[in-house]
Amino acid sequence: MSIFYLLQILAIIILILFSILILILVLPFQFSFKVSTEGTLYEALIAFSILIGLLEASITFGPGGNLFRLFLFSIPIYTSKIDEEAEKEEEKKEEKTDYRSILDRLRSFTSSRGLLQPFIRALKAILSHIHLRELDARIKVGLPDPFQTGMLCALFYPLRQVYHSLISVGSIELTPVFSEEVYNASIRGRITLSIIMILIPILRLFLKKDFRNLVRSARKK
Repeated sequence: MSIFYLLQILAIIILILFSILILILVLPFQFSFKVSTEGTLYEALIAFSILIGLLEASITFGPGGNLFRLFLFSIPIYTSKIDEEAEKEEEKKEEKTDYRSILDRLRSFTSSRGLLQPFIRALKAILSHIHLRELDARIKVGLPDPFQTGMLCALFYPLRQVYHSLISVGSIELTPVFSEEVYNASIRGRITLSIIMILIPILRLFLKKDFRNLVRSARKK
């Protein structure tokens, strides 16, 4: 086999990988979730999909344990249980987080000249390319005190009207129960976004020298 033939094969492989990368960046990235609760019992599913569903991943949470699955053409190719002990260790690390240092970094960021407005513009640009495609929430609540249940309804229904006036997608329903204590919910939703349109405002923000200097100083602390 000649070197020229090997170089041709290598060039084809690089071209294919580059094309896949471009498709991942350009084609919509889909994120969906489903949560159901009944009292203290719960089940949750988080799913990710790229390349128009050719490659999918899901994480399932529930009483039977947490599970990660990877699918190619809707065929499961990898399954793994999520180590709960590792999650507990991560939670312990998060509890030890120095929140004062985080607040100090936020203060220095907001006080930095010329950074706040670009950050707000980048955030607006990112949010404008995140599209809520589906939302369905069915909540059944009965608090220990019927008066508290009534107060919850009085707060919920105006907020639901505000939500529907701003976002036309989805449905949110609350069923109050005044005779007993109940906590049941079924929530599912789907969000799509374009990765390239999210990366562009982030890259523009990182290109600013003041922002890079702020990130460097935060790492040194």
